[in-house]
This record gives sequence, C-alpha cells and structure tokens, in this order.
Amino acid sequence: MGFWYFLLLLVGMASVIISLNIRTVSREVKLFVILFFCGGACTILALVMFLPGASELIALLLNVV
Repeated sequence: MGFWYFLLLLVGMASVIISLNIRTVSREVKLFVILFFCGGACTILALVMFLPGASELIALLLNVV
C-alpha cells in the first residue's frame, strides 16, 4: 500500500508544481485553481496515510459506513 501512497504524493506534488508554473491569466486560472487544490489535497492525504496509525483510522472510517 505504501507504493500507492507514494504515487499519490508524487501526483499531488507534480500537480502543485505544474499549477505554479502557469503564467497566463485567462482561462488557465481555472486550471491553476483545480490543479493547486487537488494537488494539495493529494499531497496532504498521502502524507497523512504515511503516518503511524493511519490504518486504524481507515478501519474506523470504513466500519462507520
């Protein structure tokens, strides 16, 4: 599972970097916002999943549903 979390971390960081490299101001602003926030969310989720005890948190969330 760590491989997928690492892949999610890389995708999130790449999205943030790509969004920060957009220089134009026209319709790319929407792309910037989407890439920045989705990339940030992916990065945060991946870092949280690398923490100790994350599997218990996921088990708790899945048992609630």
